[in-house]
Amino acid sequence: MTRIITALIGIPALIYLIKFAPIPIFAVVLFAAMLVCLYEYFSLTEIQKIPSLTVAGYAFASLIFASFYFVKINFALWF
Repeated sequence: MTRIITALIGIPALIYLIKFAPIPIFAVVLFAAMLVCLYEYFSLTEIQKIPSLTVAGYAFASLIFASFYFVKINFALWF
């Protein structure tokens, strides 16, 4: 039942974010989703006693995200 409720709320919200939300709001939601995923990943590595560089992982993932958000590509040069 919780999956159905999540789908009823999540799918319209996701469609709104992709189609109608301004780019900065979309980027903030995407960044938050990335942080949640990284938290899950690093939690799993900690449980399994796998050494990981948590702070570096968060830092480099944030830098990679920022590099895609702040890049200015002139597509006119490609065609």
